[in-house]
Amino acid sequence: MTSIARRSKWATKPLNTVSTSSRENFLAGPTIARSVKKTGRLLVVDETFAPCGIGAEIAAQIADRCLDDLDAPIRRLNGAHAPTPYSPPLEAAVVPNPDTIAQAIRDLLAE
Repeated sequence: MTSIARRSKWATKPLNTVSTSSRENFLAGPTIARSVKKTGRLLVVDETFAPCGIGAEIAAQIADRCLDDLDAPIRRLNGAHAPTPYSPPLEAAVVPNPDTIAQAIRDLLAE
């Protein structure tokens, strides 16, 4: 993924903590909003399944605040809509991995 990031305007912003304590400090925060303004794109990667996840809220808040800055639709890459298995090989099959993330980035950059 880093080679993709180096060849494009792409930036990764890991969210180690999220807070909804105030509307001014929204989930995505100014960091992601600045990145969207710079790149014109947003890919939200979340291990949970798509409906009602934190990725959906981040996408919604960015759409509210940065819609005019987007050059492509917001994309989300989520885990499978299934319970996450305990077995490491099965878990790897249902959560996003570096290969699926890299492909999602390439697809988004192609839009």
